[in-house]
Amino acid sequence: MGNVKISVIVPVYNVENYLEDCIESVISQKNFQDIELILIDDGSTDQSSKIIKKYTESYTNILDYYQENAGQSKARNKGIQHAKGEYIYFLDSDDLIPDLAMEHLYNLAVKEDLELILFEGKSFFDKSVDNMKIGNMNYERNKVYDKILNGQDLFIEMTANKDFYASPCLQFIKKKVLLENTIYFLEGIIHEDELFSYQLLMKSKKVKCIKDKLFYRRIRLDSTITSLNYEHRIESLTKVIQKTIEFNSHLEETTVEMDDALNSRVNHLLGQCIIYCMEMSFKNRKKNYIQLKDIKLIILNNGYSVYRKYIFYFKHPEIYRILQKVLITIRKIKTLS
Repeated sequence: MGNVKISVIVPVYNVENYLEDCIESVISQKNFQDIELILIDDGSTDQSSKIIKKYTESYTNILDYYQENAGQSKARNKGIQHAKGEYIYFLDSDDLIPDLAMEHLYNLAVKEDLELILFEGKSFFDKSVDNMKIGNMNYERNKVYDKILNGQDLFIEMTANKDFYASPCLQFIKKKVLLENTIYFLEGIIHEDELFSYQLLMKSKKVKCIKDKLFYRRIRLDSTITSLNYEHRIESLTKVIQKTIEFNSHLEETTVEMDDALNSRVNHLLGQCIIYCMEMSFKNRKKNYIQLKDIKLIILNNGYSVYRKYIFYFKHPEIYRILQKVLITIRKIKTLS
């Protein structure tokens, strides 16, 4: 195909019931002729591969690449490496975008010479979760950000207003920023979006955040967003925190406001670790499930005797081991601060 303006990258793994809807939402884009759709088959074992083949045989601007199952991060990274577009958009294989999304984002990016556009989205429920009690999962910000800012300043404002969303599905990215700063997804973990989005913002000089809802997230029972492997999530979050602190220590210029925003974000991620620890203990139906105050005391090392730590360890050895990793992370943060 000719000049590619946008590369839409979609990792695919066992989504035979949703993949066609996702692909059709990209094909329906008004400027589809300017788009390349890159489908990365992450070792699917259902009919996803056949669906991909059907579309690649029908459209010259739909491309497919295969890898042995290695996770979403590696699939997205492969997409970045193959992308020919000036801009990149990441879409999950069970989600959708409205018809004018890509044209609107591209035109705005070119008109205002933007490196990154952040936008909003909304969720819809698959029939598999009709009876699940899940709260509002829309992606709406509290404040209107109508100015072009550098990424650090926008991160400071968004963190203060609790408006920071890490999902790359809410980002329209100039490929040059990723390549020049070697920004890729950390492989082998979940919550990788947290690190990627932070690094992207720190290296983007011209960023605009708009109120348009240009992404539709499908909430389904077996999706990453609703499946919970607590131990893996906790270990992933601690790694994200460590990598974030390391990345921040190499930034050329930071401010007191930026450091405060980073601390606030790290505290948020540590809070998630604590919540996962509590939920994991409750899920395992321990006789004496962990209280929040116990976890805080262990992490803060404040007034929790050696004897009580041993008792905690014998009751919850797996969770104690994870908490030690969180504690090591906090010590590293204190050393760097």
